Amino acid sequence: MRSYGITPLRGGWRAEPRSSIWRAPSGTGSWAAGRPPAAAGGAPRRREARPEGDDRGGDGGGGGRHPGGLHLPDLAGADGGSGDPLHRPDLRALQHPEMVLPRPPHLPHHHAGALGRRRHPNRTLRQLMHAWFSQRRHHRKKRSEDVHGRAADLLETLRRAKGRARVQFLKELHGLVSGHGGGAAQKAVADSGGIGFISSLLGPFTSHAVGSLAIAVLARLPLDYASRKNLLQPAKISLLADVLNEGSPETKLCCTRLLETLLQMDKQEEEEEEVVSSFSLLVGLLKMVKDKRSSPEGTSSGLRLLRFICCSHHQVRPVVVSVGAVPSLVERLPDLNRDCMESAWEILSALAEAPQGLQALRSCSQAVPNAVRVLMRVSEACTRHALSVLSAVCKSSPEECGSQAVEAGLAAKLLLVIQSDCSAPLKQRAAELLKLCSLNYTAALFISKCKLTRTIQ
Repeated sequence: MRSYGITPLRGGWRAEPRSSIWRAPSGTGSWAAGRPPAAAGGAPRRREARPEGDDRGGDGGGGGRHPGGLHLPDLAGADGGSGDPLHRPDLRALQHPEMVLPRPPHLPHHHAGALGRRRHPNRTLRQLMHAWFSQRRHHRKKRSEDVHGRAADLLETLRRAKGRARVQFLKELHGLVSGHGGGAAQKAVADSGGIGFISSLLGPFTSHAVGSLAIAVLARLPLDYASRKNLLQPAKISLLADVLNEGSPETKLCCTRLLETLLQMDKQEEEEEEVVSSFSLLVGLLKMVKDKRSSPEGTSSGLRLLRFICCSHHQVRPVVVSVGAVPSLVERLPDLNRDCMESAWEILSALAEAPQGLQALRSCSQAVPNAVRVLMRVSEACTRHALSVLSAVCKSSPEECGSQAVEAGLAAKLLLVIQSDCSAPLKQRAAELLKLCSLNYTAALFISKCKLTRTIQ
C-alpha cells in the first residue's frame, strides 16, 4: 500500500510517498490531548527553519514550537478549546518527520489559511455558482414577465390608436414578436386575443402601411384553425394580394409565409379554392420569382408556394400558365440554386400535364435545351422532373422537339441515366425516350449523336 508523509516547507506543506509504513510504538501516550509524544529517535529533518520573530505561522492562542525551530500554533485553542480532531490537521508527521500516516492527509488549500482548517475548500465556488444561476433565473423570469406585460400594453394601446400612432405601435409590436426571445411575446399576443384583433385590421379600406405591418405580425404568430379560416375571407386575401404585388421584398416574404400557413391546412376548404384561383395573387407570386433582386429566401419561398398550388390544385394550372409562368421559370432557371431549381422543374413538370402548359413549353425555345442540360447535373429529383418534361414534349412533337433534343445532346445524357444508379422507373423512362428519339435517325447517325463512334471503333 502506498503511503504519504508531510514535510514542512516555507509557506506550506509537501506530501512525500514513503515505501513503508511506520507504526507508532506502544506507550507513546494518547493523541487526543492534541500534544504528540516525543520523537521516537533521531533528530527531526529540517527544511528551512523560520527566524526568530517570524510570526507567519501564527503565534497567538497557545502556540508551541517544533524542536527544530518551526513555530506551530495550538489548534485546540484556535478552535475554541473544543479539541475536535475533525477541525484540526494531524501534526504527528510534522513533529516526527520519519513517521508515515496510514492514509493521505488532508492537504490545506491555498485559500484555506496557514494550516487549512477548512474541510470544504470549494464552498465559496459553490456559493458563487449558486448565486450566478439564481440571478440568471431571476433575470430571465423578470424578462419574460416584462415581455408579457409589454405585449399586453401594446395590444391595449393599439386598440385605441388611430392613423400614424397605429402604424408606430404596429412597428413596435412587430419588433417585439420578431426579436430575440420572441416566442414569449408571440404566446403573450395570442393569449391576449391579439390574433383576432390584428386580423380585423385587414380589410378593403386598410392602408398599405397598416396592412403590411399587420401581415408581418400575423406571419410570426401561431394560428389555429379558426384564425386561418377567418383570414381566408375574400377581402383579406385581396389585401394580401395587393401587398404581395406592391410591397418591399421583406413584406413579400412575410406574405408568402402567411399564405403558406393559410393554404397548408389539414383539409381543403372552399375558401382555399378561391384563394389559389386569384389572378392577382398568382401574378404577385410570379413577380416575386422573376425578380432577380429578390433574396434567395424570398425566391425559394415564392417557388415553394407556387409548387404547392400547382401540385395540389389541378384546376389552377391553366390560370398559372396564362399569367406567363412557363417562360418566366425557364428564363430564371440558370440563376437558381439547387433547391430552387428542383422546385422550378417540379412546377414545369406539373404544368406539362395540362394542354396549355405543354403548348407553352413547346413554344419556349429554351425549354428543351435547359432540360437536357440539367440531366445528371443537379440531383436525381431534377433529372426526374426534367425527363418528365422532355418525354411530354417529345411525345407531342417527335419531329420538331425530338430532333431539337437530340441535337442538344439528349441521347448521350439518356445513356448516362441508364448506366447510373438511379431508380428503376427513371431508367425505364430514359430507355423509352431514347427509343422514341432514335426513330427519326438512321443507326449510324444516331450512334454518332450518342457520341459512341470512338467507343465502337
